[in-house]
Amino acid sequence: MTEEDLREAARLLAYTLQPRAYAAQHRPYADLLGRYRTDAAFRATFQALAEGLQLVVLEDTPRALLVGARPESAFAFRLSEYRKGASLEQRVLRGLILLGIAAYCYPTRRHLEETGMPVFQAKDVDDFLRGACEQLRKDAGDAIAMPEDPDLAMAWQIYLSQPAVKTGERRSRSATVHIIEQTLDDMVVWGLVREEPAMAKVRQFRALPRFRAQVREMGAQHGLVELARIRAQQAGASA
Repeated sequence: MTEEDLREAARLLAYTLQPRAYAAQHRPYADLLGRYRTDAAFRATFQALAEGLQLVVLEDTPRALLVGARPESAFAFRLSEYRKGASLEQRVLRGLILLGIAAYCYPTRRHLEETGMPVFQAKDVDDFLRGACEQLRKDAGDAIAMPEDPDLAMAWQIYLSQPAVKTGERRSRSATVHIIEQTLDDMVVWGLVREEPAMAKVRQFRALPRFRAQVREMGAQHGLVELARIRAQQAGASA
């Protein structure tokens, strides 16, 4: 490994940390990505550099090299740091929404292995989450006082206490469809989804491969498992 190899590996890592950077848009990125995919020694150098920063390669494609952060990494996403000005209740609600979007798009292992990019609206996610929260409330029964997963129980109770939409001149910031759209706007910035042309003046979003790779990595998270189970059941019932 030469000093230049290390410098080039660091340049490639810098591209991977730009969530909306793609090889087709940046020739240097394309060249470095091509080297990563064909040069075993350079790939090992890159992976050693990434491991030192507690990063892991999730997927490499001709379009982009996707990396994720281990929980202890300085680059890890922490819900406690997401919209710091929000109350605990709002952060819990947004955490459930993030899991809900993931479960809506990728309810089964088969969906995580497919290359399709689902298109959806905020109301689709809200309809799913409301049905899922009602199912979780029904499943909890008398155990609601001592739930198996207190965080998930808190989340679905908060969600069901909020209106889906508020009519009038101004939409309520507590309306869940509005909060889902805000979350999707953040996900656009993170390179996880992109906004598509509106249909009948309703905003639409498309899930991107980076999001699929991230969901695949977090697949064992209990809240996501429960929501994906309900989503899969709903999809089966409507098939």
